[in-house]
Amino acid sequence: MDFLFERDWLGRADPSSGWVYAPEYIVFFVITVGIAVLLPILLRRVSDKKVRTVMICMWVFALVIDIFRWSIGWIDTAIKGSEFHIGSALPLHTCSTFMYTVPIALFAKNEKIKTAVCNYICTINMFGGIVGMFGGTAMMWTYSMASFFGPEHMIYHAIVLVLPLIMLVTGFYKPKKGDMWLGLIVFAIIATPTFIFDSIFAVDYMYIYDGSTLEPFASIVAIMPHRLVWTLVAVAGYVLITAIIQFSAIGIRVLYNKSKKWKPTAESKDEAREFNTVS
Repeated sequence: MDFLFERDWLGRADPSSGWVYAPEYIVFFVITVGIAVLLPILLRRVSDKKVRTVMICMWVFALVIDIFRWSIGWIDTAIKGSEFHIGSALPLHTCSTFMYTVPIALFAKNEKIKTAVCNYICTINMFGGIVGMFGGTAMMWTYSMASFFGPEHMIYHAIVLVLPLIMLVTGFYKPKKGDMWLGLIVFAIIATPTFIFDSIFAVDYMYIYDGSTLEPFASIVAIMPHRLVWTLVAVAGYVLITAIIQFSAIGIRVLYNKSKKWKPTAESKDEAREFNTVS
């Protein structure tokens, strides 16, 4: 299975050359940004059923490649007799929760539950995709785009980023002010057992234990009087991210509706009222 772990095929052992990102990853970033802009806009023109089908296909593809990645990592550890890294070898990261939440958003019958999970996906999950894609510099200098792990890492996080944008732009999910608290309930349900697990094993899934798995957070935590201060800061950060994305999405939809000179509807009036109240 060594071909799956192929190292940097351009012969760069580390980013000491001055690059923050390997050049081939920069090309992928540009392509991903283009897809993130164009695909949701194009899907606005198709039926809700087709949008739903596209979302299901994206989720299934992300699920399959990520399960394969976790599996070969575990198999490789077993074959080589290496130590199992409990702090990185389990699907408990912020971006990993995407695997569990999307099917609820797609198939839940209860509207409250669906709304809560959609809000979580379009805020905190999407943030996890952004961090995973643009913050995983160590990963990018370990595995090239010629290996399995490099493209898998980028494609998975690109889907975690693009699928919520599709939900928002196509209207599959139309955020309202009160949804934020529902989304944070989902976050609490996921983050509480994760934090307990982190505390037991001194690991940092979802970055809520001590920030040790992501710079520059680790450096910030080092000057704090206690790691629990970081936990409070991290939770507050997730709340802030949820609020920023939530009200940005509401604001953009209101402005778009006005620019298209929509005939006012009860729904658009409610959205405008909610946005103006917050502003």
